[in-house]
Amino acid sequence: AGKVAAGVFAVLMLVFVITSVDWSQVTGGASSTVGEIGGVKIPLRTYQQLVQSQMEGWQRQNSRSPSAEEVEEIRNSVWEQLIQQQSLEAEYQRRGISVSTDEVAAAIENSPPNELLSAAEFQTDGQFDIQKYQRWLRSSAAEQVVPLLEAQYADQIKQSKLLRVITGDI
Repeated sequence: AGKVAAGVFAVLMLVFVITSVDWSQVTGGASSTVGEIGGVKIPLRTYQQLVQSQMEGWQRQNSRSPSAEEVEEIRNSVWEQLIQQQSLEAEYQRRGISVSTDEVAAAIENSPPNELLSAAEFQTDGQFDIQKYQRWLRSSAAEQVVPLLEAQYADQIKQSKLLRVITGDI
């Protein structure tokens, strides 16, 4: 159970860090940038924090330090994620897509992350028990995870709305 929670926490932390950057407000005010995506300068510090977070998760998952080649893959993966996130944020703004806190709260409460569906602490007679999950959401044990879930779900809801808009255009 602890490993599941740690794994979920690591994934959600990365999602939180990526989605918590307000790309419309990121400017060249940082002393140095790692690059520019769609006219938005990416501060070196932000990029380094994302790479470090991804490397820590990789080390936990693999029980060893990554090789030089694996570090390069992690860096490239982080950059690709930044490109994807910036592209999505630009499209959300262009199409006026947003998400309310009520939408996010309802999604978290009624649609638990897949990683938690098989966690032993949320099982009753071998089946996922939504009431146990909802009690956990209100407990102090969930206090650190809920903000990360909020960021993840907000992003998923916006992506879902964008997909509906795009497919509606077709």
